[in-house]
Amino acid sequence: MDPPSRGGFAVQAEVPLESVPHFPAEDRDAIHLDFGGIPRGYGWVFPKKEWLSIGIGGMFGENGKLNPLPYYDRFVEGLPYLSRERVNRLTGHFLPSFYDWNQKVAQGRRMVVGDAARLMDPLTGEGIYYALRSGLLAAEAIVRSEATEVLPGSLYQKAVEVQLFPNLRWALRFSRFVFQFTKLCYYTLQRHPEIGDLYLRVLDGSESYEEFVAHVKQRVKGLFKRHLSERIKRALADPGSE
Repeated sequence: MDPPSRGGFAVQAEVPLESVPHFPAEDRDAIHLDFGGIPRGYGWVFPKKEWLSIGIGGMFGENGKLNPLPYYDRFVEGLPYLSRERVNRLTGHFLPSFYDWNQKVAQGRRMVVGDAARLMDPLTGEGIYYALRSGLLAAEAIVRSEATEVLPGSLYQKAVEVQLFPNLRWALRFSRFVFQFTKLCYYTLQRHPEIGDLYLRVLDGSESYEEFVAHVKQRVKGLFKRHLSERIKRALADPGSE
C-alpha cells in the first residue's frame, strides 16, 4: 500500500544476563533509553528475568541510505558493562510508522489494522495500543456495514481518521520536536520530571498527544522565560495548521 522507504528499522539482540556479570544490580528494575545517538530514534536496554533486550530503532529507511548496524555497534560499545563480542544473533524488523494524514487503511471490503495499517507511534515505535484499537474499529465497521449496507472499508477508514489519526498526527509532530531538540527535551525533563508521568498517560491512552504537547509547551516556555524561538514554535505548532 505504501513504499517501504516510508518508515524505519529496528535491530535487537537478547543477551543472557548471566553473561553480563558487571550489569549494575540497581538497574535490574529500570529501563535504559538513549536519545541523541540514533537518527530519529533511540537505543534501549530492557532488563528481563534472565535476559537483556538490547536494541536500537530509528527512521533509517526514510532516505534509503543509512545502515543501522554501525549505530547499533556504537550504542553497545557505549554500555560500560558489555562488550560487542558478547552480543550475537541480531534480529531486525521494519518499523511501519504513521506518516501522513491521508494514508489509506481500507479499500472496499479490505481493511488493514495495526502495523499493516502503519498505525505505529512515530516517537516510540509502540504499536500494540493502536493494533487493538484498530482491530476493534474494524470489527465495529463490519457490524455496522451489515446494518447500513455501506462497505465496511469506508466505515473503517472514516473511524480511523476520526479516532486514531489526530493523535498519531500529534505524535508525529512531537517526535520531530524531540529528535530536532533532543538536548532541550532532556533539560526540560530534568527540570520537570512530572512530564514523564504525563507521558505514561499518553501510552495507556488516558491522555492525548495534543494534551501532552500543551503541557510540554508550557514547561519549555518556562525555561526560556516564555520567549520561544520560531523554530521551536513551529516544531510544537498544531499539525492542523500546516
